[in-house]
Amino acid sequence: MVQFMIFELVVFFSGLLLVATVLHFVRSERQCRLKYYARRLGHRRRSFHYPESQSIQLPVFVEDEGKLTLAASRSSDEKNYLVDLHHLTCTCSDWQQRRANYPAADIRRICKHLYEKLYHQGLEADLPVTLRLALQNGRKETCFQRIENEHGDFLIGFTPHSFWVKVFACIQNEPIIAIYRLDLDGWAYGKQPSHSCLLQAQIDALFFSPAKTAPAPQPPATEPVTHLTHPT
Repeated sequence: MVQFMIFELVVFFSGLLLVATVLHFVRSERQCRLKYYARRLGHRRRSFHYPESQSIQLPVFVEDEGKLTLAASRSSDEKNYLVDLHHLTCTCSDWQQRRANYPAADIRRICKHLYEKLYHQGLEADLPVTLRLALQNGRKETCFQRIENEHGDFLIGFTPHSFWVKVFACIQNEPIIAIYRLDLDGWAYGKQPSHSCLLQAQIDALFFSPAKTAPAPQPPATEPVTHLTHPT
């Protein structure tokens, strides 16, 4: 009987010790996490600014002026748009509302219908890698900065008042797409891209160095384009 009571006491105190040990590790883990995030928050407090946008120019893809082609709508089987690959125009609402007043041959004039025509006709194949990447993956950005140096070719896409920055790069013939969060001062989703140090240097120079220019303006207001006619 005495031995049984001793056994129960041993089991009881062993259980208490186990619970105390688990609670200690849980609390320690929580404290470590809090310290980690505190350090991260301290690291992220760099102030940033938006640089002015460059007009990234595209070449003349087709010589025939005024030649229009039909582009099918993805959202409606019955709707088609008129695309001009010489002047880089389209009758879709995205082009008329957001892209019409960008400078001639500016990369930001390219809507999805223009891009599809350029891609399927192989007209964008000879462009620099960074421009091809941006045409495919960066059409929502309203501002761009291109940096070419001894390390590679970098095209940075961003929109004022947005924390998201897209980096299109070609380093040692390797195409790279990366996303940076200005508010977190780090790579989005915790994914560190290839050649991250070189990419970080371009981000720092544009957004975290002392501002030399005013914040980039929003795209100008546009009016619907009415001069396009149906192809014959």
